[in-house]
Amino acid sequence: RWEAAIAAYLSAKQWDAAVGLIVQHAQKLLAQGRCEQVVEWINALLLAEPAQRQNAWLMYWLGVAQSYGQEDAARENIAAAHTAFAADANRDGCVTAATAMLCAMSRSWASLRDVGHWYDAAVEAYSPDMVFTDADGELMVLTGLLFGQVLSGRQFDHHEMAIERITALQDTAADINMRLMSVAAAFRSMRRLCSR
Repeated sequence: RWEAAIAAYLSAKQWDAAVGLIVQHAQKLLAQGRCEQVVEWINALLLAEPAQRQNAWLMYWLGVAQSYGQEDAARENIAAAHTAFAADANRDGCVTAATAMLCAMSRSWASLRDVGHWYDAAVEAYSPDMVFTDADGELMVLTGLLFGQVLSGRQFDHHEMAIERITALQDTAADINMRLMSVAAAFRSMRRLCSR
């Protein structure tokens, strides 16, 4: 099983193999509510091999896992992931990190500081012709963009397309929590536009 393999790779100091499995399976673990497990593995890895902090996807998943209760650490790690993605000119990574920050802010964070910055970063990196590898990733990006629109009070030029895609993606095998969150974002976004 891959969970035992991660533990074995960490024990054997096979960092790249451990990182590969953590990044590959983090989304599944978070969908199961196992945020602490993701944080524990990544923190153990970073303690033993600090150079892994340069891995944008590792820092992204650490930040997303921390966003369910560790606001400051989540902000720091998602921001670090965004910086690393930008340095690599990874547009998909940039929009993914920026919208993850917006989704986290919409869920429960006490402070919306920098919401405008993250909304601008997401809109700048986003393109309606982006190709997503899975429905969860596309839903997360579109959800973050719509929540960012609501939280920042700004306009999103692709609002209607985002709502159409969110509607279409409800019939996929995407994580139920992500589907529900995307519907909430679409509803809040439409409600905001109707109240103008």
